[in-house]
Amino acid sequence: MAVQEGVKLLGCSAWSLADNFDWRAGYTVRFGIQYVNLTTQERFYKASFFELAHLFRTYIQR
Repeated sequence: MAVQEGVKLLGCSAWSLADNFDWRAGYTVRFGIQYVNLTTQERFYKASFFELAHLFRTYIQR
């Protein structure tokens, strides 16, 4: 990873916090870091959520 090679990380963002409608792909592509069950509206964190949270914790402590 570039950060491990000394590249300064200035910021990071997710495409979307929760799965949502995409104008081209509809609901078939899920970009969010939180999975949304479109039938029940239940939400579940994806692995990407935990990776992003770890990244934030790691670099906030620096």
